[in-house]
Amino acid sequence: MLLSGEAQWLAGMRVDRIVELAPNDPELLRAWKSFPDPVTDDSRYKWEYLATELIEQHWVHIFVNRRTSARVPARVGWAP
Repeated sequence: MLLSGEAQWLAGMRVDRIVELAPNDPELLRAWKSFPDPVTDDSRYKWEYLATELIEQHWVHIFVNRRTSARVPARVGWAP
């Protein structure tokens, strides 16, 4: 699902595409395995998947909770 058709800028980096993966997408399930991260995890807040962005030719999965966000790089060569 394409959420935005035009490029956006994030901290000086061009975000070319933003997509939302299905909850059962194998790549998203792989990315979820990196949570909870004991360094950033606060058990009072639940992590949620926000979107997947194409930033400078690299796909990155974005996760958020009430206090922070985390970015998990997609597998090399993966594309939606």
